[in-house]
Amino acid sequence: MVEPIAAGPGPNAIGATLGLLGDEWSLLIVRHAFTGVRTYGGFKNRLAISDSVLSSRLATLADARALVHMAGDEYDEGDDEPVRSEYHLGQRGEDLWRLMLCIWAWEQHYVVAHSAQLPRMFHITCGKECQPVLRCAACAQPVTTHDIDAHFGPSGGFSRSAPIGATRRRSSRAATGVDEPGLFPETMATIGSRWSSAILGAAFLGASRFSEFERLLGAPPSIVA
Repeated sequence: MVEPIAAGPGPNAIGATLGLLGDEWSLLIVRHAFTGVRTYGGFKNRLAISDSVLSSRLATLADARALVHMAGDEYDEGDDEPVRSEYHLGQRGEDLWRLMLCIWAWEQHYVVAHSAQLPRMFHITCGKECQPVLRCAACAQPVTTHDIDAHFGPSGGFSRSAPIGATRRRSSRAATGVDEPGLFPETMATIGSRWSSAILGAAFLGASRFSEFERLLGAPPSIVA
């Protein structure tokens, strides 16, 4: 059953998370951070992104401690050039690897056009090809969507879980030649929108009618449509 709307002073943890990660640019930046990109110029070279948007997303990810900004305002001993400013994955950012693996596996299974271009996953311990599995932390048994019973806590209902922040779509890969398919490109376009992520969340919580999505998200009909 869909939870009723509960008033609250602002977004809860779900809304804050969707606002951060339900954004295609943020997901792409984190993706490239996992492949070793550390500098502003490195992200700029791999993404068809404007300076203002890149600066904004890096600052947002740093504020959320998903990335740790190592300011380049000091000189190494004996060097004439300042240390480069770099962005490293923080603990919160490294924990997103589990999410990235799930996205990766989803795209391998459902996006036929690019599945052959995606690298395969192998378990280091046994050496065999593998897929991530969601398990219960208490009993260690695998769980599916139908095995989860989710309820809102003191933070209130879905009205406070709607995402915050703005989403900007990136330029076409075909037009720019930047960010060609490598790791889950189609999924980024599917869930890399704060409203798409929110709609999926509402569906998992039981919403099925247009009016329910509209009411739960507090979004204009055009957005829901």
